[in-house]
Amino acid sequence: MRKDAYKLGSDFSGLGTDHIALARAGITITQSWASEKDSATRKLLRATIGKRAKIFHDMADRDMSDLPDNVDLYIPAPRCPPWGGTARQNRLSCTSLAP
Repeated sequence: MRKDAYKLGSDFSGLGTDHIALARAGITITQSWASEKDSATRKLLRATIGKRAKIFHDMADRDMSDLPDNVDLYIPAPRCPPWGGTARQNRLSCTSLAP
């Protein structure tokens, strides 16, 4: 049964591409909450998901009781790739991608 709008929660949300993809597929989304560690990316995420959604700075420090409400869809993004911001901050590297 299709609903009028689905509530979405996401972690490691990045730029909100999950929100964008669902909307482009014609699925009405109301973003309930998201999390993104990088402050510059959070600014872009806010523009994507709107002002009503709660954005957590780090899902690892979030208390589950702080989540605004239940969601219909929970989308955790894949881990940051070795060349991404979190990996660079932690000085991680990926030798399997080396030529």
